[in-house]
Amino acid sequence: MSGKMAQEKESIQQIVEKELQNLIKATEFIQSFYTQIYDSIINLRDNVFTNAFTSNQEWKKSLDPSAETLQFPQFTLQSLEGEIQNNADLIVTVLNNIQAIENISLKNPESMSIASLNTMKELNTYIIAFIQRLYSHDHLSVLASQRLNLAKNIRESIAQVFENNINPYIERFITIKQDEYRIKLRPELKRLVGSHALYIQNTKKYDESIRQKCRELSLEYLQDLVVVGIADLAKSDESFEREIRSRYATQDTQTRSGRVFRLKEIANRSIAQIQNLTNLEQFLSSVYEYYQPLTIFQQIINFVKKLFTGAGIDFPKKDLVFFYSSRSGRIERRQTSVRNLLHDVASLRNFLTKIKNTFDFYTYTKNTSITTIKEMENVIDNSISSLDSIHTQCIGLRDWLIWKKNINYLKKIPPRQQEEFNDLILAINHNLIINKQNLRDMNKKYEQRD
Repeated sequence: MSGKMAQEKESIQQIVEKELQNLIKATEFIQSFYTQIYDSIINLRDNVFTNAFTSNQEWKKSLDPSAETLQFPQFTLQSLEGEIQNNADLIVTVLNNIQAIENISLKNPESMSIASLNTMKELNTYIIAFIQRLYSHDHLSVLASQRLNLAKNIRESIAQVFENNINPYIERFITIKQDEYRIKLRPELKRLVGSHALYIQNTKKYDESIRQKCRELSLEYLQDLVVVGIADLAKSDESFEREIRSRYATQDTQTRSGRVFRLKEIANRSIAQIQNLTNLEQFLSSVYEYYQPLTIFQQIINFVKKLFTGAGIDFPKKDLVFFYSSRSGRIERRQTSVRNLLHDVASLRNFLTKIKNTFDFYTYTKNTSITTIKEMENVIDNSISSLDSIHTQCIGLRDWLIWKKNINYLKKIPPRQQEEFNDLILAINHNLIINKQNLRDMNKKYEQRD
């Protein structure tokens, strides 16, 4: 059965619920983003705008990790004598507000309501206003150039977190909650009201029965959404369902041949190499240990120490140097080592693991912003280049291991590990062939369009 046919069998209630559950998976990322902003604001106070706040180091005792109440007092940040205590009190309020959002909403995202999501938006607006006032000309004018650059970097980082991560999450959450409300209330409105035309003839006649029905359905009575629901009655059931389905149509059905989808496909194929890189790292670590020869004298000393202390000597590690043929551009002979190759493998694995978390977040929130596209392009460029280098070096290591003069060293590696190493090389090469071809095809396609 095709994916499209399977989707058609889903009710719109199921579609919206699935979208909500996917978005809830992104909540841990949102918590980490708020923590990042929290730490950045403390950094601004302690290391950048020091003249705008008191020098009292006891101020952090006012921070409340269990805060559950939000406050939005009016403020005017000053750097004048006598006003810095007010500034210090304000920054505590801002930080406690962030903590409160984490405690009352983000720790239990399943229970978040439209009202609590709107409160999060109010908090974000308040924080941005605080940052804008903090970065006023009066405050920036007293910063040294070095601190000024730091201040600008922190401000840009905070702005990007709100714009690219937190705000899209909140807006999508609100949209899902609103559609969930409309879907749940629609059958009852049809039964109670009948049509939009009848409702507008005598709104008071229906309002109390609608409120009662909301209570029975455990729905908060939200007048704005009730009005939207009444307006929805002018649409046929088929039209209403098409509207909901089109809003949550997957990227596959909307843009399967589009550039965003193709980029994501190539990037995810690189991310899928994380396990192969982990296995390769384990193999190289084993090889590194196998090739730590001890002289007879060292073996005797090691034996004696083990005899008396139960522990051997930790002799300095020796690296294993080998040559390989570079296949980038003209063929040339290069030298590297197992230690260097281990570093390259670990670096790429760590990079792809970090990117995987970011991509998971974008998948949950259905974000396809320009930033996301640039990140996917960056992943593709870096992963293909790094995997190509790692693959070439691994072939060089394999060739070095089977040289006749190294056959005694090769025997130290169990046959099963040798086979696994060869399989890893093939798997990496297979990934490179597919990704390079797909990238060429995609680029050629869009070059022709241009």
